[in-house]
Amino acid sequence: MTRLGADHVLLAGHADLPARLTDVVGDYGADVVIDMVGGPGLADVLAGCAVGARVVNVGRLGGGTFVIDLDHLALQQISLVGVTFRTRTADQKATVVEGMVRDLVPQWRSTPCVH
Repeated sequence: MTRLGADHVLLAGHADLPARLTDVVGDYGADVVIDMVGGPGLADVLAGCAVGARVVNVGRLGGGTFVIDLDHLALQQISLVGVTFRTRTADQKATVVEGMVRDLVPQWRSTPCVH
């Protein structure tokens, strides 16, 4: 992942994710987050974002809803984008999977994660 520009990779699912995020990015916050969990856990992600951060939600394993603090979102100038495969054609899905396997999987295998 570092060859693709990621400085750190954190795995969701830990109760102490906010503390782990703070350990990695300090008071500055994360610039880019790819959120695979969603739900209430997204609040922890947003709390750990830097001003002008970009958050892309691609999964909702933690649930599809939660209450967003719009003041925090606005004050931090966070861009929150949601994506889904539900509205994509089979060809579009195949293209994304092929690109992921080619570009990301080798990086995931060779990069240690912060747990």
